[in-house]
Amino acid sequence: MKIATAWNANEAQAATAAGAESIVRRNLRIEGTLRFTGSLTIEGEIQGSIISEPASVSRLTLTESGVIEGSVDVASALISGHVKGNVHSSQHLTLTAKAVIRGDVKYRELEIAQGAVVDGQLIFEGESRGA
Repeated sequence: MKIATAWNANEAQAATAAGAESIVRRNLRIEGTLRFTGSLTIEGEIQGSIISEPASVSRLTLTESGVIEGSVDVASALISGHVKGNVHSSQHLTLTAKAVIRGDVKYRELEIAQGAVVDGQLIFEGESRGA
């Protein structure tokens, strides 16, 4: 499945180069905390927290079939699936039209496509721009 995104090609290459690309396939369910560096794609189900290692270039991709029940704390993320829990992105967060988040979202940069659902607060953590 190809996902349309505004990701910078250099950002994606840096995330993959920083660590191995990992994929949680559709028929896989993982329970517990999942820590990673580099690029992680989730097509299956995670019940627990997802954390990218601090100070790492990391990229989480949650496909339309992906489900996360727990908190997400990553540098960058592209979300097309369902998250039941809080999401924190320290760099860039993209929510596609199929994204559903039931929890608060903390972000520095945010893109939201029409149709995306956030049932929680949007909390900006970047530097304020002068009016």
